[in-house]
Amino acid sequence: MDPAVVVPILTEKIAAAKRKKGATMLIHNFVLTWWRRKRYREQKRAAEITQHRLRTIKARREYQKWSLERQARLRKEAEERMKKEAAEKAARAAEEELRKAQEAAMAKAAEAEQAELAKQQEAAMAAAIEKAKADAEAKLAAEMAKAEQEHEESAAREREKLELDRQREGCVTTCVTSM
Repeated sequence: MDPAVVVPILTEKIAAAKRKKGATMLIHNFVLTWWRRKRYREQKRAAEITQHRLRTIKARREYQKWSLERQARLRKEAEERMKKEAAEKAARAAEEELRKAQEAAMAKAAEAEQAELAKQQEAAMAAAIEKAKADAEAKLAAEMAKAEQEHEESAAREREKLELDRQREGCVTTCVTSM
């Protein structure tokens, strides 16, 4: 082969080899960058997943701790509420018993007062009846005395009239016989 024909072919092959070598390095760099980027993303994703799992575990532990504290607090509040309700119920029952006892005492006092008032009224009524009887007897006695006096006066007047009539009759009989 002729060096004039081979030289351009060789220079072309050398240039192609240089281009190929440069392209290989470029492809190598691209592949290496892609690989590193992929590995970084995978590590980043693995770190995110791990971090998420750790945070989830931590949140669950905190929630369990909070839940136990809440249950204890709610249990304590329920016990306090029940104690308070029981105390209020006992206080209401005692208050009701006291009110009933006071009402019973007031009823007894009112009953005793009523009985005392009834006795006083009966005594006052008996005294009023006795007074009314005495007044009626006195009035009746006065009326009877007055009636007797009037009757005696009337009888006396009647006697006087009869006396006068007898005297007139005596006069009339004597006067009639004399005439």
